[in-house]
Amino acid sequence: NAMVYKSYGELWNTAGRYDLAKENFRKYLTLSGNNIPAKISYVNSLYKTRDYEEAIKVIEEIQAIDNSRNYLNRVAGYSSFDKKNPNYEKANTYLEIFFKNAKPTSLTARDYLYYGRTLIRLRKDSASIAKGIDLLQKSYEMNPDEKLPTEIAQSYYLNNDYEGVIRMYTKKIEKGDASTNDLIQLGRAYMQIKDYAKAGETFDKVVAADPKNMEALLRSANAYANQDPESKLGLAKPKYEAIIELGNTDPNKYSKELFEAYKFMGSFYLYGENKSLKIRARNTTKKS
Repeated sequence: NAMVYKSYGELWNTAGRYDLAKENFRKYLTLSGNNIPAKISYVNSLYKTRDYEEAIKVIEEIQAIDNSRNYLNRVAGYSSFDKKNPNYEKANTYLEIFFKNAKPTSLTARDYLYYGRTLIRLRKDSASIAKGIDLLQKSYEMNPDEKLPTEIAQSYYLNNDYEGVIRMYTKKIEKGDASTNDLIQLGRAYMQIKDYAKAGETFDKVVAADPKNMEALLRSANAYANQDPESKLGLAKPKYEAIIELGNTDPNKYSKELFEAYKFMGSFYLYGENKSLKIRARNTTKKS
């Protein structure tokens, strides 16, 4: 009896044994003559067992006959995104249809998350990436996932929207959720908009917490060098000296950083010497 297998499938589904639920729904499908209600039960079990390719295939069979069930577009969109070789174009097609036909009140944080990520992964154009970011923001408003602000900030980076990057990481700092990497990414965003003072301050916070963080030391030095491009104030000198001090603890590991630091120091002293010679020359001329 087909209904017996359907009942077993529902029981195993409730128990969280989706593998056994799928097995019983498959038998129910076969015995019921492949009718649409049986196929829908089977699709749900396929999705829960992460058999995404088969889920999409069965959904396409259903929609060829009856495409009135909008939530199947959601399942197909999620499946297209989650399968081993994601098909973001297909995910976008399904989720676009799903959003178009869904009541706004029925949309979940997960719906916004999947659609937003799909648009961002597609990298179609800056407008679609911006729309994807807006959808991720909506998802975060509905379900504040602590990892999502970082993902949103990275998406702003992808779109070269550095002000957006700064906003997101600043919010994380205000909430006390910012990691070392968050601060470095924030500093990088300040560098992109040529706010070298803010960049230097941000990298300095990382160095203050971890004086052996070579990446932060080098980025801090670069930020100060950009604030004082002719080294008139010597702002970057102590930063590069700190790089040399740390670099000499393991010259092989830090060879690139040492090269950068010595290159700067050479230029710094050469500039200083040239400046001193010019001053002496001017004074000599005045005396004569």
